[in-house]
Amino acid sequence: TPLTLLLSPLEKRLSQATVPEDKEELSIMYRNASRLLNLVNQLLDLSRIEAGSLKLKTVYGNLNTFITSISSQFSSMAQSRSIHFEVISSAQVDAWFDPDKLEKIITNLLSNAFKFTHSGGSIGIIISVEQDHANVEISDSGTGIPPDKVEHIFDRFYQVDDSTIREFEGSGIGLSLVKELVELHHGTITVTSKPDQGSCFT
Repeated sequence: TPLTLLLSPLEKRLSQATVPEDKEELSIMYRNASRLLNLVNQLLDLSRIEAGSLKLKTVYGNLNTFITSISSQFSSMAQSRSIHFEVISSAQVDAWFDPDKLEKIITNLLSNAFKFTHSGGSIGIIISVEQDHANVEISDSGTGIPPDKVEHIFDRFYQVDDSTIREFEGSGIGLSLVKELVELHHGTITVTSKPDQGSCFT
């Protein structure tokens, strides 16, 4: 795609850059092109879901190992911001799941958790089994969501319009996609949240 054709030479130039100003400018370009590519892919996934053409490609595997592996990508970010980050398993869970789509679910929820959690805060994942169903909770001690906004956060293009967190706003697509992908797995997603106390997505 045009975006991948932009990213490849940018990545090459970035690895060869020696002037700090050039490196910083190229980093900004690469980061924003990557975000745009991610946004386009999310829109395409939503479009495929609406058309009924996005199917699960499931494997039978250990959920604990898979989620822990994805979560490890966020370890350096947690360390650099002094955020206490851990994955807790109260049971070993073997289940059918689509690795690509589950990775999108977990990555999206963790990205949001880190986006809204200040330095020195905490983020945790708890994996358990409830009534023969896998249960995954992602909680944070971040800014939280106002009560009147919680019921709308899975709506497509909805953004929490609050001046205190406007700086964190995204596209309003991520959580909508997460909900669709969870339901594609025949699952449900809920959220509990309190302003200034954090959020928990289950």
